[in-house]
Amino acid sequence: MKLEITEILKRLKKYGESTTPVDNIVVAMNQTRGMVLNRIFNSERGTKDVNGAGLGKYSNAYAKYRQSKGRQTNVIDLEFTGSLRRDIKVVQSDNKVAIAIVSNTERLKSSYLEKNFRKDIFSVSVDERKEFNRVLSKLFAEDINFILEGES
Repeated sequence: MKLEITEILKRLKKYGESTTPVDNIVVAMNQTRGMVLNRIFNSERGTKDVNGAGLGKYSNAYAKYRQSKGRQTNVIDLEFTGSLRRDIKVVQSDNKVAIAIVSNTERLKSSYLEKNFRKDIFSVSVDERKEFNRVLSKLFAEDINFILEGES
């Protein structure tokens, strides 16, 4: 098969101007969001900060309160009503995509939790960033291979 460089460049330009690259970023960001949510709200292993360290145990008084509401008390999991979990979303504005805590109330709650535990909990970890890059690279590679095979 023979493709001229000008044809490849034309196809790459068309690809770059399409919504596909941003769509790929959204896909990879959603995968990353899932990893972040699992790290923060895992009720079996407990919440981990961005460095993989746990937050410890609930105080006896708070453990009793959680138990009375039907929540687990073995490890801190930062899950009570689910409002904070549901508020962490992938948001897009034009060509910008981010994982964000959308409401001011939940942002204040997350800030309080990080100050209370003296840990960075809600940032994306190094491993989560690596997974984002892996997924995004795979999606881009598939698209570029499709372009180089002469399909568009």
